[in-house]
Amino acid sequence: MHLSTIFTLIAALCASSASAKCFQTGQNWGNHDDAVNALKDACNVMKDNYKSGEIFTQCRNAPGFESYEFKITNNNGGTTSVSYDACVSTITREIQYCGHGGEETFGGVTYR
Repeated sequence: MHLSTIFTLIAALCASSASAKCFQTGQNWGNHDDAVNALKDACNVMKDNYKSGEIFTQCRNAPGFESYEFKITNNNGGTTSVSYDACVSTITREIQYCGHGGEETFGGVTYR
């Protein structure tokens, strides 16, 4: 197999296992520091092993009468482990780069 074929195959496999999108409607995050601090607290609870199809949602109070909702879904056929660091870093990207929030799927796990 040629080296260029191997790189093309690896790129295709990596591209198919990750996706991200920003939501176009809904409440804005407001102060990003408040949202990230709430996320860190939620990720302490959400770090876990997830069975196939399992969904875990955590809500945290936001300033005012708002709340933040964070969700992790295992789309894999088996059990998947989600670490605190993966939870924080993945969902933080949605806070920092998506004004209305978003979701990212990486390695068969959707972070929202």
